[in-house]
Amino acid sequence: MSHACWELFCIEHGVRPDGTIIETESNFDNHFIPHPASSFFKETDEHRFVPRTVIMDTEPSVIDEIRSGVYRGLFNTSNLITGLEDAASNFARGFYACAAKIMPTTMECLRREVEKTDNLQAVFIYHSFGGGTGSGTTCKLMEAVDLEYAKCPKIELTVYPGQEMCSSVVEPYNAVLCSSTTDETADVTVLIDNQSLIRMCTELLKMDRPAFSNINRIVAQVTSGMTAPVRYEGPLTASLGQLQTNLVPFPRLHYLQASMAPIIAAENLAHETVSMQDLTTALFSPSTQFLTGDPSKTHVLACALLCRGDIAVQEIRNAVVRLKNRGVVHLVPWCPTGFKIGLCLQPPTIIPQSGLGRVNRSVVGLYNSTLIIDPIRSVAHRVTQLIRKRAFVHWYLQEGMEEGELFEAQERIKMLLADFQHLDQHGLPLIENGEQDEYGPETAFDSPRQPSFDADIYAPGSVSLNQVDPVESN
Repeated sequence: MSHACWELFCIEHGVRPDGTIIETESNFDNHFIPHPASSFFKETDEHRFVPRTVIMDTEPSVIDEIRSGVYRGLFNTSNLITGLEDAASNFARGFYACAAKIMPTTMECLRREVEKTDNLQAVFIYHSFGGGTGSGTTCKLMEAVDLEYAKCPKIELTVYPGQEMCSSVVEPYNAVLCSSTTDETADVTVLIDNQSLIRMCTELLKMDRPAFSNINRIVAQVTSGMTAPVRYEGPLTASLGQLQTNLVPFPRLHYLQASMAPIIAAENLAHETVSMQDLTTALFSPSTQFLTGDPSKTHVLACALLCRGDIAVQEIRNAVVRLKNRGVVHLVPWCPTGFKIGLCLQPPTIIPQSGLGRVNRSVVGLYNSTLIIDPIRSVAHRVTQLIRKRAFVHWYLQEGMEEGELFEAQERIKMLLADFQHLDQHGLPLIENGEQDEYGPETAFDSPRQPSFDADIYAPGSVSLNQVDPVESN
């Protein structure tokens, strides 16, 4: 997925695969005004734009494709870090053995990238919850990043185990162990699953056999939409710190869902309308969700609409009012406004091979809601079944993990599920009456989050740390 994101960023900012910039009339001649690409790229003395990223994997095969591919001249080769063996889909192996070998180099590369930024807004981390490297090694990394950059928001874009699709029988173990750790170290976690992405490709884009490259390029549009108000000027700004402040009312409930509109195949573009009201309605349709579920049956704590292209501010306001009046979005009673708006005038960019049609406006929706209940319940149920039989537990114990860690992680995911279920049933942020949920003991939310970092200065530095291709879980 990291490769798809940087492929899109290069096209958006006119950066060639060798890092040189494509000269156009819109290029910045004023040296006092930063180039929009400077948010995600740093310019060298040779006037090449190099991604502010560290790409890490415990085995070399996937990163070797980047080293020998079309974009081999784009990345800083010292920031492409590989080990010699993978984590074998084992959280404990990734967390202990693999992390011990690869973590010092990874953190040193990250420090160098951070030192080259003028205004660090966030650290993006792309990984999966179900793989050994994506879960275990990333959790060890998150602990180190949280310790060293405590005040900087850590934003995860993660692949969560699907309710009907599973790449490994031990995927539920890895997911609950990963969730238990990132509960304390991540500030914002955007969840997606392969099941919903494949459905988008087959139903909306009419692909017979979608490849992982098609899926990853769709996911890249979410990252682009999230960061567009930071990289481009517009009438309504939305810094990454503001997204955290507006979408995470309680520290434990930092799991967000994403949607995007329009998702139209190129051949169907002439038959579709892209009015703002149509776009906002489509955002809350089950077919446009990056995490499987139906938003119309959930309670929304907060929502961000990140718009780009030829859209007037009044159009957005009218569309939001219509959403509320029609009852498309069910906001919790203690957060009646519930919407954060971002708008940049730069139209969306499409990778030609993605299958998406080229449009002049688009909206990415990020929202904190109880849609997450079904995915969490599915993982919690599968973990309970495995633990009852003590199936595969010995593989984790052999890698240095204690059995109590697994039980603790199981209890934490039950508590998280209970929190969201109480919100869904009562619409209240606190359990005050001693009620118990069927999946766990009485739980209470932490106090509302205070913004740990917020920056409105234009053209900040942003570092992304990628665990390669999280859609294909290790």
